[in-house]
Amino acid sequence: MDQLDEIMGNKELPGLGESLAPILIPLVLILSKTVCDFVGVDKESFVYSIITLLGSPIVALALGTTLAVYGLGKDIPKDELMSIMGDSIKDTGMIMLITGAGGSLGNIIKVSGIGDVLGATVVSWPIPAILIPVLIGA
Repeated sequence: MDQLDEIMGNKELPGLGESLAPILIPLVLILSKTVCDFVGVDKESFVYSIITLLGSPIVALALGTTLAVYGLGKDIPKDELMSIMGDSIKDTGMIMLITGAGGSLGNIIKVSGIGDVLGATVVSWPIPAILIPVLIGA
């Protein structure tokens, strides 16, 4: 516990609002778009087009990232901040690549129609359904 107090005492931490804003603002923007779609707001209105733009997940998350970088990193020197961001991108790049490749493969399977053929083939196998994912994964 003394080590925790020492670590917390050595660093100037951001406030609660600064810490939660990069998380809550994208959530609120995406939620507002969802609510507008659910309630049935006039899709021709200017307000709806702004909410749709800002509530798009990519735009909302980009705004959250921008808030995190410029809000939480305002006291960090620019070179150090760029180094931190570069290291973060290196660490997450492979995860993003694998996720994108999986999404692309899924779309190719759906568009080509091979998903239906594979589904019919797997259903015709005389094995318990619980073992099918294990066999596919192997």
